[in-house]
Amino acid sequence: MDGKRQRDSRLRSDAISLAMAAVLILLLSLTAAARFFDRCERVRGETLRLHIVANSDTEEDQRHKLLVRDALLEEYSELLGRAESAEAAERFAHFLLEDIRRTAEKTLREADDEHPVGVSLTEMYFDTRTYEDGITLPAGEYAALRVVIGEGGGHNWWCVMYPPLCLPAAAAGHGGETRQRIESLSSSPGYEARFAVVEWAERLREHFAEKKAVSGGEQKGNAGEGMTKNV
Repeated sequence: MDGKRQRDSRLRSDAISLAMAAVLILLLSLTAAARFFDRCERVRGETLRLHIVANSDTEEDQRHKLLVRDALLEEYSELLGRAESAEAAERFAHFLLEDIRRTAEKTLREADDEHPVGVSLTEMYFDTRTYEDGITLPAGEYAALRVVIGEGGGHNWWCVMYPPLCLPAAAAGHGGETRQRIESLSSSPGYEARFAVVEWAERLREHFAEKKAVSGGEQKGNAGEGMTKNV
């Protein structure tokens, strides 16, 4: 009987040890996940994205979208990329909204395209995006310079104006700390799975935010209009 009690005691002790180890691993995993979420949130707050939407998906409209892209990058990429911070880049973009619209429409007119252009500085959701140089941006809400051509019914094009990631050598050395933080996310162990979890969580948050906005809109009319500056 004593031998059986000792074996039972050892089994209970082993089970408790395994349970404690499992709890410790879970806590460490949750702590690591929380730190990764925090780093993603910081990157989103230090980034200004460019989003250009074509009038339609016809070959001509898509080609004109790229003409507008090239003109805007040539004119404003270095200027916004040299800002001291994403907040400063947003202030520059806000000041330049009308100028950006005129540049885009001038580019279209030179291509015999009479579509109007709407330009806004807004907050919008982006999925996880990996760029050609291997940098990955997590899903979530970002400040964005949004350019909509005509009806805005076509495929879009986007990049990052700050830190300057739209062009390979754009404003080299500017936004360095933010870029390093972005690169560190892409080099974290198991980063692909972590980005997938972040995207799932952000999509869920976006879903509930949209439901809340619709509910609020039914009570108050147009909800959230103050979030976007348009020209």
